[in-house]
Amino acid sequence: MRTRAVSLAVGTAVFAIATWAAQADTITAGPFSVEVSRALTVRCDGQILFSGDRCVAYRGLKPGAPALVRTLEKGALSRNKNCVTLLARDGRNVFRREVMVTPEALHVTYEIQVFGATGGTHLQYELLSPAATLDGSSYNATTGLLRRARKTVSGAIDSKKSAPFQHLLRTCVYLALKSPTLACTMDFNPMGPWQGISNYGESWNTSLHHDGEQVHFSMLCSSARNGATFTGKIIIRPGGKPYEAVHRNDALAYTASFPTTLALNFSESDTNDTYQLCPPATPNGKPFRWREPKNVRIVQRAAGGLLRRDFATAMDSGDDGILELEQPSGLYLLTLNVHDAKEATGPFDVTGPDGPLLRGFQVPRGRFLDKTIPVRSRKGKIFLRFSGKWKINALALQLILQEHEDFILERPYWNMEAGLDTQQP
Repeated sequence: MRTRAVSLAVGTAVFAIATWAAQADTITAGPFSVEVSRALTVRCDGQILFSGDRCVAYRGLKPGAPALVRTLEKGALSRNKNCVTLLARDGRNVFRREVMVTPEALHVTYEIQVFGATGGTHLQYELLSPAATLDGSSYNATTGLLRRARKTVSGAIDSKKSAPFQHLLRTCVYLALKSPTLACTMDFNPMGPWQGISNYGESWNTSLHHDGEQVHFSMLCSSARNGATFTGKIIIRPGGKPYEAVHRNDALAYTASFPTTLALNFSESDTNDTYQLCPPATPNGKPFRWREPKNVRIVQRAAGGLLRRDFATAMDSGDDGILELEQPSGLYLLTLNVHDAKEATGPFDVTGPDGPLLRGFQVPRGRFLDKTIPVRSRKGKIFLRFSGKWKINALALQLILQEHEDFILERPYWNMEAGLDTQQP
C-alpha cells in the first residue's frame, strides 16, 4: 500500500516559495495553466477546463448538498515551484488539494478527512467544468469498475439536449475529449484504486452530470454517514491518446518466478547464452554501458569459472564506476556477484536510483557474495554507482513489476510537503 506524506492534523505549514512562470499568480507549462488562488481554475489550450471544485455529502444528484469543507473561506494557500497546495480546516473536517503543472500533464490530487455525521450516505468530491466549454465536445470514455470488464463508449456532450441532474456517463476511468478548441484526456486515479477496511476510500472512477451551467465530475466514497477519509488523483494530458496507449487492460498474470531481463558478466572473454560481456568500452546499441570507461578496468584471474573469475574494478586512481542500464520502467531484483580468489574486496558502496543499496560491504579473500536487492528503473534507466574499493564479477536483473502494474507498492502520491497547524481557525 502506498505511503502518503500527509500531515493534516498536526504540524506547522512550511513551504518553499519559488517562481515557475512569468506571472506571479499563474503557473503555466505547455498547454496548461492554473491560477494560484483558493478557487480552482485550470485552463487547457486557453479554455477553462475546471472552474472550481467542492467536497460535499452525497444525497443523490440533487442541488444544495451540504458542504463539508468551505475551501474558499477556510483555505490556506501555498506554492512550491510548479505545485500549488490548498489546505483547509472547517470544524473537525480537513481538506487538501494539490495541483502540479508540467508540459506533459497536470495533476490534481486531493484528500478529504471528515469526522462525525456528514448529512449524506457518501463523501463526494467534484470537479466543476463550464458547460459552455464542454458542450459540443466529442468523447471516447473507458468505463467499468472491473479491469477485465471495461469498455470504451463514444458520444458527445451537450447539456442542452440532456436533462439536468441525470448521468451523462457512469464509472468513467478515462475520458478523451476533443473539440475545435480543446483536446485532452483525463485519467481518473491511474495509480490504482485501493479500498481498505473501515472508513477509508480511494476514488475508483468518476460519473458525470450537469446542472444546466456546470458539468460535475463526481467521485464518491461510500459508507460515510459518520465520516471517512477519501483520496483521489486525476491526471490531465494534452492530445487524445486512447486508454490502451496509456494502460494495459488485460488480466494480471501471477507467477512464482521472475524473468531475467538483463545479465552481465564483467569479463573480456567469458560468456554464455544468458550472460553478456560488459567490457569498459561497451559497443554501441547495447542496453548497458559504463558512463566513464576510463575509470574502469577488467581484472582477469587464472581460476574461478564463469562469473567467479574476472571482475570489473576501478583504475588505480580509485574513481567511482557508474553503470547505466536501459530497462523498461518498473521494479526489479538486482543480483550482484562478487568474488576474488587472490585478495579481499572492500569496503565498497553501491548506490541506486533511490539511494544506497549496499554500504561498507566487504568480502574476504576467496569468499563469494551473491547479494539480491530491489531496485527501480525510472524513465527507462537504472544508474548504479560503485564507490570505494569495489569489484563486481556479474550482475543480473529480474523483472518484478512493470510500472503500469505497480499499484500495490509504495509510489509517490503527493509532490509537495505540506502541513496544517491545529490552531488555524
